[in-house]
Amino acid sequence: MAGDKTEGRRVTWLEVAVRNGGFRKAIRALSWAHSWIFVREALDRDPTVDEVGEWWHESRRSAFRGQAAFRECFPTLDSPERLYADPAVRAKIAEGAKALNELDASRRSKRRPADSDLLQTGLLGPA
Repeated sequence: MAGDKTEGRRVTWLEVAVRNGGFRKAIRALSWAHSWIFVREALDRDPTVDEVGEWWHESRRSAFRGQAAFRECFPTLDSPERLYADPAVRAKIAEGAKALNELDASRRSKRRPADSDLLQTGLLGPA
């Protein structure tokens, strides 16, 4: 796993994934894991495969193909959680998830800024 050592260095998650599933599946697996962790952060619980697909507006089949690639590349992991165990990485994921939630809320909002509001903001000088 990622704690294994190869030639005096730690094996990366990418190396584990490529060794188990090949390069293409490794990329799909890591992509799905990244999608999963953002949804997990936003929901504050482990999401289902359907929830991951719906969140990212991808088909159910694509979501399940991503999960299948993840399972093949990381057969000892139940979820992508361990890939994101590093506190610095988790902080970045939390920050990104918050930004995505704010963007999504803004899109759903009925009140969009008027052009005049944007123009006034643009005409202000730097503080």
